[in-house]
Amino acid sequence: MSKSAEELYRDSLKLYKETVELSDSLQDSEPFKNKNEDHAKILLSQIIKKAKVSVNIISSTLSLYDDTEIIDSLRSAIDNGAKIKILLDGEKDKINLHNKFLTLCKESESCEVRITPNKLKAHITTRDGLAHRYCNDFTQHKAIANFNDPHLVEIAETQVFGDYYSQQPAF
Repeated sequence: MSKSAEELYRDSLKLYKETVELSDSLQDSEPFKNKNEDHAKILLSQIIKKAKVSVNIISSTLSLYDDTEIIDSLRSAIDNGAKIKILLDGEKDKINLHNKFLTLCKESESCEVRITPNKLKAHITTRDGLAHRYCNDFTQHKAIANFNDPHLVEIAETQVFGDYYSQQPAF
C-alpha cells in the first residue's frame, strides 16, 4: 500500500529534523536551507533548545515561535542558563505581545525584550556565538542556517543585533 501525500510529508519532516539534529551535534559548518514554515520551526527549536550561553532573536512578529516545540526549547535554554535577547522589529501596537513564547520569556529573569520600529527587514536567530538562522522571506519562511559559523554570527550579533538592540529601551 502506498503512502498518502500527508504521510510522505510527515516522513520528510522527520528526516529533516533528524538531519538538523545531526548537523547540530556534529557542529557542521556547511550551510543548509529551510524551505517552509515547518522546517523553520524545526530549525528554530533546535537552535534555541541547545543554547547554553545566549540566544539572540530579531523578529517582526514571533509568529513562528508561538509553537509548542519552540516554547519547550525556550524552557530548555532558560534551564541551561542561557541569556535570551529578543529584538522585535515593528510597531508596538502591531506586535502580538501576548504570544506564548514572548509571555514565557517575559516571566524569566534571563530574557530581555526590546522593540525597534521597523528598521530591520530580516529574521535572525543566533545561538552561543556559533549557530544562526537568517530569513528575509517572510511569506514562505525560507532561510539559510548553519551550526558552526562564528564569523557570520559575530557580524549578526555585533553589527546588526548589537547596534539596534543597545539603542532601544527594555520592554
